[in-house]
Amino acid sequence: MVALAWNCTDNAITGISPFEAEHGMKPRTAAETFLETPPKDGLAAGADDLRKIAISVKAYQQQAAQIQALAKTRTAQFLNKTGHKFDYEVGDRVAFFIPPSQKEAQKAGRKAKHLLKYRGPAVIVESLSNNGTHYRLLYKGRNYERHVMNMRPYNSDTAPLLHGIVHDQNIMPGSWVACLDDIDDKQYHIGKVLSVIDDNIRVHYFGTKSPNLMHAVWLPLWRSYPSQDITVTKPTNALDLDAQRLTGTWSLSIEFDNLIVIPNIGMTAGMRINAASRKSLMDTGKSHHRFGHTWTSIAIRVLQPTGKNSKRRRIFKLLSSLRTSRIKRTRLRNR
Repeated sequence: MVALAWNCTDNAITGISPFEAEHGMKPRTAAETFLETPPKDGLAAGADDLRKIAISVKAYQQQAAQIQALAKTRTAQFLNKTGHKFDYEVGDRVAFFIPPSQKEAQKAGRKAKHLLKYRGPAVIVESLSNNGTHYRLLYKGRNYERHVMNMRPYNSDTAPLLHGIVHDQNIMPGSWVACLDDIDDKQYHIGKVLSVIDDNIRVHYFGTKSPNLMHAVWLPLWRSYPSQDITVTKPTNALDLDAQRLTGTWSLSIEFDNLIVIPNIGMTAGMRINAASRKSLMDTGKSHHRFGHTWTSIAIRVLQPTGKNSKRRRIFKLLSSLRTSRIKRTRLRNR
């Protein structure tokens, strides 16, 4: 009954009922259905009747479309009271939404959510709507059709990276990072974040003997018990296994944040750095530490200063040199 009342009630804007707007004739009420006596034989509609019905239906459809367009315009005006409005013209450069494909994600060695979703610059070649909301774009020889909701003005003078890799800057437990002991160092460490407390991260060092970053397999480093020598063999007789991890602490404060070379590194299941992260690391111009060659223990990593002549720095260099000498002596004994 509610649906019948709704379909048979005239609309305040159109002046007709929804039934009449849909079918081109007034509806019969429940009372008319019971009181009227239908003719014995159906009345055949002539050609003139069919023509009038078709004209009426077309007129109602046009009227309904105009009302719908008016409602959309008023809604858009209400929603656009805040924010920025962009007016586009043919020839403008824009960035447009185009999600990365699975093949592109695999080529970049990253998840699709870490790739840029907008590309450009594309050029507007044609307007596809009368109200300036739909355009045809030309990008690298291909045409794309986009709504203004999926377009942005392109203001850069250079094109983005091929795969648009976005490095996640949020370091959390489980993240893989590349860190420097000092801003002037030529080698970086690779480690896995164990914990993040305030502005400090505790990192478990991983090492490799391979000089080739592509083929390097990264293994966790431990302190053997009870000798405390550095090894890749996991100790089995230690009372506190976590205490035997070879770890260091880095500060994420502004004073030390330049010691984090890459905040999130992609590591494969085979414990190799993926192609995208290798490219980013090689672009820094630095190389990785090699266990037993350039790698040294940083037991007092939290004391590492930034000043060139500070007392902490002199202590740090002295301990590092002692550690380096110890490694050299060990290598000589093994020969």
